[in-house]
Amino acid sequence: MSAIYVHEVVGVGFLINTKTGIIEDTMVTLISDLCKDFLAYLTIGHNIETDLEDIIEKIEARFFGQSQKAIIVAIKGVHRRYMQWKELSVKD
Repeated sequence: MSAIYVHEVVGVGFLINTKTGIIEDTMVTLISDLCKDFLAYLTIGHNIETDLEDIIEKIEARFFGQSQKAIIVAIKGVHRRYMQWKELSVKD
């Protein structure tokens, strides 16, 4: 059974170096370890601040799981929240 039927929501989390914006680790709520590892491979080392389109292009070109669109939406959400957090922390 694919992850899309098991999870109502696909969650994505990144461990981000807040000094550099570099993604150091990736967590995805998918069943298959292979999918989790592959998505980590596609995202780790990228800069969440500047590389969003590159990350999305890689996922669209190389990840063909049924949850592809949900993962992209989740990554965009992480990016949006990180940028909001960064903007607020600069003001403080």
